[in-house]
This record gives sequence, C-alpha cells and structure tokens, in this order.
Amino acid sequence: MNAIIFLAGLMASAPAQTLVVVPERDTLEACVANETVASILRLAPSLRVLRAGLQKDETLAHLARRAEAFVVIDGRHDARPERPHTTLELLVRGRPADRRTMYGDVQSTFDAMWPKDLPQPARVAAFAAANHEALAAACQNHVEEALAYSAGAIGDAVRRRLSGLPAPVVAPPAKNGRVRSTVLERWLDASRLIAKGDHGRAYPLLLAVKNELAAGVSAPLWYRPAAPELELHSVQVEAELVFLFGRERLLILDLASGQERLSLSVSKLEPKVVMLSPKRALAFSENRVIDLDLGASPKLRREFPLDGVAPEASLGDGDMVLAGRSEVVALSLEKDRELWRQELTDNLVAGPMMLDDRLIVPGDARLFVLARDSGKLVESLDLPDELSGPLHSEPTGLYMVLGGDRVARLTWNGSPNLVVWDKDLFGASWPPVGFEDSIAIATRAPRKPPMVTALGGTDRPFVKILERGAGTPLARLPGGGLVHADARRTTLTGKDAKGRIVMRARSSQPFEQLVSGKDHVLAQAGSMILALGAARGETVQRIELPGSPTAAALSDLGGVALMPDGGVYGLPPIDDRRMRVFEAQVRRDLAEAAVQSGRGPQAKKLAEEILASEPDDLDALAIVARASPRNVAASAWYRVLERAPRLDPLHETADTELAKLSGMKARVPTEAPLRQVFSPTDEVLIVEFERRVMAVAPNAPSKALWSLPKQQAAPLGLLVRVDDQLVDPKTGKGLRALRGRRPLDGRGLYFLSTEKELVLSLENERGEVVFSQSFEERTLRLLDASSEFVALVDDSDLGIVHVLSKVDGSRRWMRPFEERVEAAHLSADTLVLRTATRLIGVEPDTGKLVFETKLPKDEAVTQSLGTSAGLLLVSQKRLTLYDMKRGRAARVLPLEKPVALLALSDPFLLVSLEDGTLTAFDLARGRRGGRLALSAPTQLFSANGLFGVVEAEGAAFSLFEAQRLLNP
Repeated sequence: MNAIIFLAGLMASAPAQTLVVVPERDTLEACVANETVASILRLAPSLRVLRAGLQKDETLAHLARRAEAFVVIDGRHDARPERPHTTLELLVRGRPADRRTMYGDVQSTFDAMWPKDLPQPARVAAFAAANHEALAAACQNHVEEALAYSAGAIGDAVRRRLSGLPAPVVAPPAKNGRVRSTVLERWLDASRLIAKGDHGRAYPLLLAVKNELAAGVSAPLWYRPAAPELELHSVQVEAELVFLFGRERLLILDLASGQERLSLSVSKLEPKVVMLSPKRALAFSENRVIDLDLGASPKLRREFPLDGVAPEASLGDGDMVLAGRSEVVALSLEKDRELWRQELTDNLVAGPMMLDDRLIVPGDARLFVLARDSGKLVESLDLPDELSGPLHSEPTGLYMVLGGDRVARLTWNGSPNLVVWDKDLFGASWPPVGFEDSIAIATRAPRKPPMVTALGGTDRPFVKILERGAGTPLARLPGGGLVHADARRTTLTGKDAKGRIVMRARSSQPFEQLVSGKDHVLAQAGSMILALGAARGETVQRIELPGSPTAAALSDLGGVALMPDGGVYGLPPIDDRRMRVFEAQVRRDLAEAAVQSGRGPQAKKLAEEILASEPDDLDALAIVARASPRNVAASAWYRVLERAPRLDPLHETADTELAKLSGMKARVPTEAPLRQVFSPTDEVLIVEFERRVMAVAPNAPSKALWSLPKQQAAPLGLLVRVDDQLVDPKTGKGLRALRGRRPLDGRGLYFLSTEKELVLSLENERGEVVFSQSFEERTLRLLDASSEFVALVDDSDLGIVHVLSKVDGSRRWMRPFEERVEAAHLSADTLVLRTATRLIGVEPDTGKLVFETKLPKDEAVTQSLGTSAGLLLVSQKRLTLYDMKRGRAARVLPLEKPVALLALSDPFLLVSLEDGTLTAFDLARGRRGGRLALSAPTQLFSANGLFGVVEAEGAAFSLFEAQRLLNP
C-alpha cells in the first residue's frame, strides 16, 4: 500500500501555507507515485511540501501523531483530538497500484493518490521530466539512466534526488566553446555543487540561471527517449494532446506531461488528424478512417473503410463529409451511420471544403460542386491546370494553387464563379496566410529576390506586392496584420493592415516556422523556440534545445519538438506556472548559496524580493534571519517559528537559532504538567507539579535539589509554603507550621491570622515571628513592603492606608483616600499609590503628599510594577513608565496586542501578548529588545537575572539570560 499524508497547516496564530508531508518510501512503485504527487503539489503556491521518513517500527498513524494534531483516517475521525486548534492532519491510505496506474499519465496517478473525500485542486500541469522512466531511475539513484530519460527536461524530483550524486551533468564545451545545455541542466549542476557544500562556485551559476529564467529563458518540460523502431517523422498538437506519426504507428501523448495516452498500429498512416471535438478526432490511413475517443482513457472508437481517403474533412452540424479516391461520403457524428455517398468520375486529390450550402470537392483538374445536405452533384468546373494542393478557406472565398505557379479563388454568387489570376507566381508557398480582405503568399522566382504578395478583391481582383526581399515563414499578426521573414530568414517584421511596422525580431539562426498565438508570435529558429511579443517583437520566452528539430508543433497551450534521433521534447506554454515555480526555487537556492558563501547583503536582498510576492515563504524568512543583525534576526526567526508546523525542519531550526540569539540557558522537559514555577531566592527555583513540588538551581535546572509530595504550594516571599508548612527553599526542610493562616497577597513574608486578625512578620531564615500587630478592621490587604516599611489597606471604608514599621510593627501613619487603592509601590523615598484614575505619591515615613497625577482616560491600567527605572503601568495599548519622585510619564512603549503575562528582571521586562508573541523590553533604555516564540506560554517568571517561560500544558520550561535577550 502506498500512502501520502496531507496536513493542513491551520495555525491559530497566523495564516500559514497548507503543509503536505509525503513519506519517503523504499519500494520503486511507491517512490515513483509519491514523487509524482509531491512534484505536482509543489506547483501550488498555497502548499508547502515536505518529505518525512518513517522511524523504526513507526506506522503512518505514528507519523501523523508526531505532528501533534487532530487525525482523520479515511474520513473516520480519531477519538483523540489532542490539539484541534493547532493543525488539521489528514492521513490517507493509498490505493493498490498496478503498473498502468503508477506508470500511466500523471493526472491518473494524482487522482489515484488524492483522497476521495477532499475537494481536488484545479487541474495541475505536470512537473518537468514527468516520464516515469526518469523518475524510476532517479528513485534508484541511477544517474546516467535518469538523465538519459529526462535529457534537458530536468524536473524537480529528478533534480532533487540527483543533486547530491557526483556524476557529471553538463556536457563539455563544444569546439566553439559553447556549452550545449539547457537552463535546467545548469541549475542541476548548481544543485550538485550546493549538495557538496561548494556554495561559492554555485552562486555565480545560480545567478546566471536566475537571470535567464527572469528574462524568459525556458527549457523543455518533459522528454521521451528515441525509439528507432517507430521512425517518427511528423507531429501535431491539438487541444491538450500530442499526435506523433511514425511509419506504422500513431502515438498520442499528454501535452502537459508527455505520458502516453494511446498507441495504435496503422499502416500507411497520413501525418494529420482532424479534430471533431476536444474529445474526438479522426486519423487516416490509405484505405480507412480511424475514429478516436480522446476522453480520460483514449481508445479506438471505430474504423470504417474508405479507399484513398484524403486527410481533410468538412464538418457540419452533427455530420462530416470525407473524400476517398473517387467517392464522397457523409457520416452522422452522433449515430455513426452513413448519410449519403456520391461516386464521382474524376480522381479526387484532396478533401472537400464547404462554401455556403455547397461542397467543393477537388479533382486532378476539376472542381465538383455538391449539395451539402444530399451530396447531389450540382455541377463541375474544369480548371486551367492541375491542382497543386488542398483548398484553402478564408472569409473572402476558397483559394487554390494550380500547377504550382497560378493562384485561383472560387466565390459563390448564386452560381460558381471561378476567378483565376493570370500572373505566374513562381515558387508560391502554400498554404497562404489570410491578410485583411485578401491572402498573403510568399513567392520566389528564379534569379529574382523573394517577395510577399497580396491577392484579393471582390469585383475587381488585385495583385499587390507587400514586401520585396521577404518570404517564408509567414503568419498572421495577433490583432491584425502580417509577420514575415526577410530573404535570409534571420529577421522577422510585423506590419499592421496599413503597412506600418509594429514589431521586429532578429535571430542568429534562420526562422523556420511561425505560428500566430493569442497575444504572441511563436517561432522556431534553429535550435531555439521563441515567443515574441506582438507589439514590439521582444523575446518573451526562449526555449533552448540541444539541436535543430526535424519537426515542431507550437501552440498557446505548449509545443513539441521532434529531434533528428527520434527523441521528443515537450515545450511549455508562455504562461506556464512551472517555470515561475522553478524561478522562485532558483531564487531561494541563490539566496541560500549567498548566505552560505558569506554574501549576507545579497542574500537578504534576494530573500526580501521573494517575500515581497510571497509573504509566507518560510525558506526566504529563514534566509533573512540568517543574513540579518541579531535584533532583526530574532524577529525573523520568530516569524518562522510562528508559521512553521512542528514537522517542518525549519521549526526546529528556528527554535535553536532563537535560543542562541536570546541566550537560552536551558530548556527542561517535564514528565508531568506544571502548575507554576517561582523563585523565592536567586539561588533556587521552585517547580510545582500536580502532586509534588521540587527545587532546582537556575544554573542547573535539570537536577533536583529536593522534592516533596504535596497538595498545595505557594510562594511566600523568601520562603515556600508546602501544604501547612513553611519550607526552607534551599533544603526543603520544614520551618514552621501555618495552620489556620492564609497569606496576604503581595510581596514579602507577611500573614494575616483568620482568628485574631494579626499581621505577622516572620524572619526569613528561621521562620520566627518578628512582630505581631492587631487591627480592628477585617479587610486588610497588603500593598507593598520595603526594607523599612509595610503598607496595608483597609477596603471596607474608602480605602484607609496603614504604613507600619517593619522593625517592630508599629503604625507610622494612617490616611483615608477617596478611591479604592489598587496597588502601592514603595521606594527609598516615595510611596506611590495607584487608584483607578490617579497616581498619588507620599512620603513613606510621614504620609505627606508629594504629588498627585491624573491617569489618561482613554484606557484603564491593568497592572503596575515598581522597577529601578520607575513605576511601570500596563494597559491594553501601551506600557507607561512614570518617574516615582515626580509622578510624570517618562516613556511610553506601544503594544500591538493586550498583555497576557509579564515578568520583571529589573530593569528588563518580558511580556507575553494575547497573540502568543513574547516581546522583551529594556525599561532603562526605553526600547524594545528581542523576541521569543515558544508553544503557548502559560507562565512567565524571573530568577537571578534569568527569564523563565512555562510552555503550554507544562510540557517544558525554558530559561533565558535577560541581558542577552533584551540587548541582542
């Protein structure tokens, strides 16, 4: 069973690309199938495709769970949605694959692998080197075989799998010094250098490839090796199919991928098919007509005999008319039955053409006029010379060439009216090109320069020389006009209907074929296939081939080149997104080579160019991070970590790089969920779990100093409460029982007895009572304490503030306030009280008013912290630092999102915003520092110059150096 895992990256923090993880597989069939699907999916800009190997004894379900995601298996939901809001993962079992499926056309392989209960993306074009033979060789690391099957069409999968192998790719220079290689081969050579670590040599090669792709240089997208027994000689492109004609073989290929759709053995095959509809076509042999069904699985629909059949047909409303050696047959397209048959007396040389309600059937030197509905012979017209080719239809009439030198036009004005130009046109090319109300035809008389002549007119026919010294190839100019080559066929000139030059293009090789596209002129010039702008003649696309093809078929949908050895190249359309995808990949490779070879500014510029069009490109973000100064790098790595799913290797890289930049001291995984981490002293961290509490040293957090079972734990100033005991944080030994008491909220080691309403101050080292003081009020709340004073508030009556001496517990002063006092902050010379609307500064030993400051009305303060830099007030939109002596705002630091958590390691602040962003501030300097990104932090703390972060669900806690994090 083959399998492919689709993970939709629905990250809650930011919109991310959908992640598709394709397992690496050992079997050849699985490798080819997975590479096929992965290469198609890489063309979608909304997808990020990664490969993942299965670990020992791991199943695909285990691989899915490694993503820590909600799992769906064949449409049945797993009962354990562990992280439904992080990633949606789809695990799909592959279908058993026979050779037809895995080695059939690309779309069939994709259909077989794509989960049936998911909407399929828009039909995707195949990747380069789509033939499975090349992929099979690449999966086995057979370099020469893979390159022989893919030739210049080096696709993503072939390039990726072969880039690390040492065999040479680009051929040695020819005698003239020119390297015969395609742009994709040069890219493969650069990829090999990168795989070897030689980024310095890869950089200029990648730079040339990038510039070529940006300038429209392209390459074949697929290749079929030569099969001499087929003796291929002609090619035709219709809709999305390629028709290859051999000596006794008709091959039908998929234009997008080159995959074989149908192969028929046909003797004396005519090199032409007639399309009846996008899903139906006719092919012709000497004595039979072959009706082809071109649906999802092309097949022979039916055959019917017709001796000497001509490869032209007249198509009507539900029927078609064909000509054999001496008879004309009309057939119903829907009912597959003969409508009428008409025997004629002359030898027919071409198929019929329709003119109004008549059929014109050409004989050797006669035209037969038949009624279209019945086949009845209306009349016949003798020609002054033998017909030299099939009829050519234009809105102005039917044209023909007689004897190779005379051109005639047949019109219908109630009865046939044959108009023959008497002027001999030596070397007239056929068929002509429609030009306004006439036709343009190239001629070349002996010992005279070539010319392009217009023939037309209605009542009075005219002959007009359009251009002397010009000839084939000819084509219509999109939008009206004519484009032709000069006598040497190295310059193309496009003129509008008034004869004004509107485009001009030159080539070092002679132009051999022109095709008028929708907005461009498609041209073959020797070994190059060009798409030229119809307005100015600029080269929009240039495809390089290893030599001049013997036959080429070009169209807006793509093209095919048949090489002299019988090999077949598939050519991309002008707007083919594969080349744009390749260009983007080359830009990433170039930026990677630049940063690895010490070209930091160039790497950063290249990556930023990618991000300008693809803001979520994780590889480009990582390159910006690696090529930037520390403060910019931290922000870029944060964005990578935020967007990269856990299975993405960039997630681990970003995590590691952020740790380096932020000064991570340690990351400690935990076996049980954490409740909290706090620091009673700089030397100890207390880690509380559900059923136990332990102490660790900040500098060695993975080793426990002590561990105790517990039901409850709480930080109590410089001591720790474990259930009903005061515990020494260094040793874990109990110091004093605290039954019947609850701690006051705030800093310092103070307790309020529920029995006697006593405030108790306990000495930190031994837990002894220093003082006890009774109060009549029953709603006392600790505000703050310093080395000298303790501030309490009674909220029962207008917020009466009490300040006690910390030495003996005596009351220094008491003062009521008009509003509830939310918080207080004691410094050496000021006690700052915060209410909902004001900051009030008083002297801590006397209570004398020092200042009173109104707070801004636009947003309420949610938290306040006393720091060495001043009093910090936290609101929804900003951090405001106030001078504690004067009560004035000194600095304002704006916030992108409201604060969820914060920790202070004075004067440094770590803030967790509601969107999960961890941002650091240097309060002393009043500036933002670096950023962190961990998985959904649930708690922040500080200890001994370190910041600590507890990750989601207590999976781990990490310690960071505050100085390095805030000042990278």
